[in-house]
Amino acid sequence: MARSARNGLVPFGDINSPNGDNQESERKFLQFAERLHLAAGEAGASQAKLASQLGLTRGTFTRYWNGDRLPPADTLIELADAVNVTPKWLIKGGPSRQNFVARAIEDSDWIDVPEYDLRQFDDASKGEVISSTVFRKDWLYLTLGETSGLWISKTLSGDPVRGLPAGAPIFCKDQPKGEAPAEGQFYLFRVNGGIVLARFTYRPGNFIGDRLGDQPVTPYDLETSDNQHFIVARVLGALARPLT
Repeated sequence: MARSARNGLVPFGDINSPNGDNQESERKFLQFAERLHLAAGEAGASQAKLASQLGLTRGTFTRYWNGDRLPPADTLIELADAVNVTPKWLIKGGPSRQNFVARAIEDSDWIDVPEYDLRQFDDASKGEVISSTVFRKDWLYLTLGETSGLWISKTLSGDPVRGLPAGAPIFCKDQPKGEAPAEGQFYLFRVNGGIVLARFTYRPGNFIGDRLGDQPVTPYDLETSDNQHFIVARVLGALARPLT
């Protein structure tokens, strides 16, 4: 049980808790914290519940709750969803804070996203559409930053580096013919008759993923005849979240 500040210990995530200094004056993101408190109160979500829901430690969540720092983009999206507001409102405020999830279904735009089987891919095509799923357009844009030309497939094997199990849905978009891959982005590559998911980089020696067990694809891999990689599509996200 949290003890009071009078006993020298402060409650978990208390923005006004004293600690020998004027903590409030040192907070960098007080307005973010105040909006988070307001939204959490209206949503009936406690600090402990939010931390647990987002899979964060108490210490990490307290820094967001107190306004010490802002959460990264993927955590911000989850946090905004949890308290039913938009990420933009949490960061910048404004007159409208309602999350798109709370809007009337009949007021939303919907799009069909086809699904392909990676095992049917060949040099000429992606094969036949095996199914399609209807998604809310605003949800796709908020989550992936794209709404047009999307299609879905499922990973053929697990990817422990990115925490993806085999069969995880991935959101893809065809790579325009002749367009160079972008630094640090994820792509599906065809190599030796199979399809692999990997990040592309021009700077393999400085690529942080190397230290995490990642195996990026480089321009050399795109040009060599042995084990040559061919870009199939850009991967925008997995399990409906951006890849990192």
